[in-house]
Amino acid sequence: MTPFRLTLMALALAAAPAAWAAGPSFSCAKPAGQAERLVCEDAELAQLDREVARLYGLASTGPEARRHPELKAMQRGWLKGRDDCWKRDDPRRCVRDEYALRIAELRALSDARREDRRGIAVGPVPLRCPTVDGEVTVTFVNSDPGAAVLKTAQGRVVLDHEVSASGARYGGRLADGDYLLWNKGREFRLERPGRPAADCTDAAAR
Repeated sequence: MTPFRLTLMALALAAAPAAWAAGPSFSCAKPAGQAERLVCEDAELAQLDREVARLYGLASTGPEARRHPELKAMQRGWLKGRDDCWKRDDPRRCVRDEYALRIAELRALSDARREDRRGIAVGPVPLRCPTVDGEVTVTFVNSDPGAAVLKTAQGRVVLDHEVSASGARYGGRLADGDYLLWNKGREFRLERPGRPAADCTDAAAR
């Protein structure tokens, strides 16, 4: 990852407390269901909601506007998935993950979204991992404590930002086991269940 990208992430994290003063993109006067109540009561979830709304607005009016009916249907499907989080053992975690995944989806729609610098996310960053089959990307979501959405041939997983003595560490779990992503500068190390650790680099770095 380039120093420029790392600077962007640091700036986003530094600005986060001030941004949290605002609520979500919808009115909290009458939240529609448990998921919206969680968002209204949680500063980080409200921040993630605003970012999804911002990116969806960009997608709806930018180069993808011709796909508006499809985008609208996808957004409705995503909202249903978020609202169904009340059925989970940890509804708050489910809602957070749904927002992170949607942010990664919306940023991946076009170059315009990936180059947008005004939000709290960076990416998707393509990783060059010589020993890993298929495409590997990571989208950083700079809320607090932050997360990363890792996409591999095995699927997508939301990784939590974890305390690390050196560099940045993100961890999460899919059905097949635990995933870890270490990052220092433009170097990455990916650990997946049942496979050797893979050393990767930021494929977009110049």
